[in-house]
Amino acid sequence: MAEILNVLLEGTGRRLSNRLEGAIMISKIKGSPHSGRVSLNRAALPGKIGMTEDNAMFHITLITVGKLKERYYAAAADEYIRRLGAYCKFELIELPECRLPDDPNTTQIAAGLAREAEQIEAKLPRGAWFCVLTPEGTELSSEGLAERLQAEKLNGRSAACFLIGSSFGIDARIKRMADFRLSFSKMTFPHHLMRVMALEQLYRAESILAGTRYHK
Repeated sequence: MAEILNVLLEGTGRRLSNRLEGAIMISKIKGSPHSGRVSLNRAALPGKIGMTEDNAMFHITLITVGKLKERYYAAAADEYIRRLGAYCKFELIELPECRLPDDPNTTQIAAGLAREAEQIEAKLPRGAWFCVLTPEGTELSSEGLAERLQAEKLNGRSAACFLIGSSFGIDARIKRMADFRLSFSKMTFPHHLMRVMALEQLYRAESILAGTRYHK
C-alpha cells in the first residue's frame, strides 16, 4: 500500500507528512478538535479559473464513517488536507462505524447503516451541495469533478459536502438525499484508501480550477 500512496504523491516533490500544517479545520466526534482558516485572493491566470475572494471562501466538508488506523493512509490524508487549505476552507468529520458481528446478516447490516445514517444526517452542512461516493454512481474525470465544483460555485453555492460511508456502504435514505452520486471506479479498493483518493481528487480539482501545474 505504501507504494500506491507514493504513486499518488509522485511529481509533487514533497514527502508525506503526518502533521497537519497550514489552514484547515478538522472536527471529530471523539478527540480534540483542531481548527484553522485560510482566505486567499489570487489574480486569475490567463485562460484559467483563478482564485477569487468568493472561491477562497468556498467550504468543502468530507464526512467519513470509520477511523483511519493505518499510519501510511493517515499521513497521506493529512498531506492532502494541508494542501487543500490553500484553496478552500476544509473540514473533515470522522464518524464512528457501527459495530457488527464478524459475519453479519443483511438485517444486521441494514440496522447498522440506519444508525450511521442518523449520525451522517446530523452532520450535513445546511445548504451545501451534497455528493455521496458510491459504486453505482456516475464516473467523472478529474476535469469533470472540477467543472461540477465550479458550476456549484457559479450557482451561488458556498459549500460542498462529500460522503464516504462505512465498509458496508451507505443507507439508501442518505443516498436519496444526495445532489449527486459519484463513483470512482467499478473496481474494488480498500475502504480506508478511498479517503486518500477522495482527498487527492478534491485537491486536484481545486488545482485545476486555480490553473496550477499539479494536474498534467
